[in-house]
Amino acid sequence: MGSKQLFRFLLFLSVSAVVFLSSADADGPVVAKIGKHKIFQEEFVEILSRQRGNPEYTPEPEKIRRQLDMLIEKKVFIKEAVRRKLALKATFLKRVQSFWEQALILELLNDQGDKIRKTIFVSKDEISAAALREGIDLPSGKPYSSEAVINKIAGRIKREKQTAALSLWVGELIQVADIKVNNDVLNNIIRECHEPQTH
Repeated sequence: MGSKQLFRFLLFLSVSAVVFLSSADADGPVVAKIGKHKIFQEEFVEILSRQRGNPEYTPEPEKIRRQLDMLIEKKVFIKEAVRRKLALKATFLKRVQSFWEQALILELLNDQGDKIRKTIFVSKDEISAAALREGIDLPSGKPYSSEAVINKIAGRIKREKQTAALSLWVGELIQVADIKVNNDVLNNIIRECHEPQTH
């Protein structure tokens, strides 16, 4: 099975799981049923808890019922889409693959960023040198008397170090990758893109 076929198969299983397996491990009271599929209280309460960050949301009975209606509607739509095997359509796969790639890259960068963040240290000398360059007057003998100013300078230095370390890591990652560019094909594409379009 090729990589594209494998991706399609795994994607189809993933979409199917949204309907049939999303609450397979759940237990307890059932708040609604769609055919044989159950929406458990645990799943619905978790969805409601995500609304806490929404300033426009208040846990009024009608709004809670509306959230359940929206969840049921979503499950019905997905179930129908799976039944029609729309998850295997090329247009859908391209759309999802693009999102999947972007999300995966972001996950990678966040993961590497977390690793880098744990290794970054800002010394007192670096803070003093940065303050001097920026014309910030730190009292002699008490270079760290202003905690707010110090934290601001240290935070900026740390972010700069993290950005530099991440950029270095990206460069090293690309450098060790087995990359081969077919310049003949690339030049053909460049020529075609620059040719006047005829209608």
